Amino acid sequence: MAAPAFVPHHTLVTAPSAEPARWMLMLHGIIGSGTNLRMLAKRVAERRPTWGFILVDLRMHGLSQGAPPPHTIAATADDLRRMEEQLGLPVAGVLGHSFGGKVALAYLERRGASVEQAWVLDASPSAGAREPPRAKGARAVLQMLRAVPQPLSSRERF
Repeated sequence: MAAPAFVPHHTLVTAPSAEPARWMLMLHGIIGSGTNLRMLAKRVAERRPTWGFILVDLRMHGLSQGAPPPHTIAATADDLRRMEEQLGLPVAGVLGHSFGGKVALAYLERRGASVEQAWVLDASPSAGAREPPRAKGARAVLQMLRAVPQPLSSRERF
């Protein structure tokens, strides 16, 4: 029997007593988790109670551990589609920061024109962004990060 499809952990944020008509995915950066965007979601929900926010722990971040490989942006976007289907909420927007912005763009490819709003913060949508000008420096940082003993007990420990 096949394992159930991976669905990321998420938290719903709304204004007090609100019943949002539409929802927005909020996607964190590479070292974060869904809770990084909680204060932003709360503040926007208070001002726009017709919107609800889904704070997602992207695969292998926060409480979304144990996702099967491959750990790619495409697989992460597919996770979001499964989560959306499972929730059954009218997702009308996506906001992604940095790495989350890259995932948002891949998610938008899957959703097409049915998304009302998309916000990509601090992430270049260009193809050139996949190969940074200083790739050797980025490789050195990744090698250093891979050498850090895992798991870490907290962000402060990191």
